[in-house]
Amino acid sequence: MRAFAAALFAIGLTIGGVGGAPASAAPRDWRTTGLHPIGQPIEVGGVAVGYLVRDRHLYARAMRPESGEVLWEREITPSRQTAGILILPAKAGDNVVLLEPRPQSGKNWASLAIIEPVTGRVLQNSRPAIFRTTPYGCFDDEAACAMSVPFKGGVRKEYRLDSMTGAFTPNPADLASARTVGEGGLMELGIRPEEPLALVRDGEIQWRRPIGDAFPTGYSTDNGWNWMHAEEEGVFAGSVYGPGTWTADAVSIDLSKGASAGLDERTGAVLWRDNGSEVGCDYSLSLRGEPVRCRSRGTVRYEHKVQRESFKDVDVTLEGFDPRTGRTRWSIPAGPATALISFLTSTPVAGARSILADLPAGKRKIDLADGSLTVPAPGEVFWCLTRSRFDFHEGYTSDEFPERFDRVGDNLATACTADGKPARSGKPSAEATKAVGATANGYSVVATIDGYRGIAVGG
Repeated sequence: MRAFAAALFAIGLTIGGVGGAPASAAPRDWRTTGLHPIGQPIEVGGVAVGYLVRDRHLYARAMRPESGEVLWEREITPSRQTAGILILPAKAGDNVVLLEPRPQSGKNWASLAIIEPVTGRVLQNSRPAIFRTTPYGCFDDEAACAMSVPFKGGVRKEYRLDSMTGAFTPNPADLASARTVGEGGLMELGIRPEEPLALVRDGEIQWRRPIGDAFPTGYSTDNGWNWMHAEEEGVFAGSVYGPGTWTADAVSIDLSKGASAGLDERTGAVLWRDNGSEVGCDYSLSLRGEPVRCRSRGTVRYEHKVQRESFKDVDVTLEGFDPRTGRTRWSIPAGPATALISFLTSTPVAGARSILADLPAGKRKIDLADGSLTVPAPGEVFWCLTRSRFDFHEGYTSDEFPERFDRVGDNLATACTADGKPARSGKPSAEATKAVGATANGYSVVATIDGYRGIAVGG
């Protein structure tokens, strides 16, 4: 990815039934409004857990998928994570892991907590510290790990919180300058000029690979990254970026300067290189686990202060590829399909593995598994996605820019027609809904721009 309080239950809860059927005869959808989610929820132990913002404070909310009942809500914080990093829910096994604010210890201070998902009971929490990454499940999900500075003037290390004993201890590897760049333990160790990529598992560095082995000279995670973990193939496939042209208010990027590579998960060996493409199409593809890339020409200018983008002479080719070899499996000339490379929006979701795109021949559903195209049915409904941004009450400072309060969330969904307008009736398919939201107990919970929707999707 590019590194670019009100009363608890003061919500409008409405239940929408299935036309004319008795309540006991069919599942009933539900909706909450008057909220500001910052991204899609995840499923943890049969519960939907999402993040929302209220009065510039962040909260984790746990909901029953089948009813929307709020089980618990806790205030959370990004601590000292870089402002351009997505703030997303996380879990370790069947427990929620999150960062709770500890303002009495100072600005951005937090405790790492392991939470039982149904009751909200705190199973373990750490002593207050500064955290630099989102926590994640580690040591076979028996612990939660995160980059941390546990005392003022201390050295940043990766720490783990043991779910059984509550011990908060440093992991062996020296990760003082590291940052997470992908799922599955892929990190960049922060050592310059080598800038090694590394696989870190259970606190140990399994391998390291200089970034120059996989990408052209001058390409760096400092300019952004987007990696996918193809677990079945044992591959990390991804892109890092060239420097672009920066001004005080905007960055201009030559789209032809993309670069992709595949790294062997076991050894770190470079399996393939592909200059001119971007895995995941610069994070604009809504189904992020698919081995898809964009090969583009033209220029995009992104004005970060006003959240505006403009394109010039864009031509895009969408490709499916083999994660192990990098070979192209299928290819679709998409022409000036700027939605495929947008910073601000993601492609609408049409199904479990399909998106909707505006191609030269018109609107088409694209199956990302094989590249097949389908014309949308009259009245068909999709999930249109928009990236969320929000202000957080504690500012973030760095050497590159003054204090900033704006933060990056993830995608929020709106049921829409093929032309992108809000749907007046109907709803997206069950498969599309499951691809977007958190699914459990026959329901998917989807975050919208003003709340959550629970939609019956079957078993």
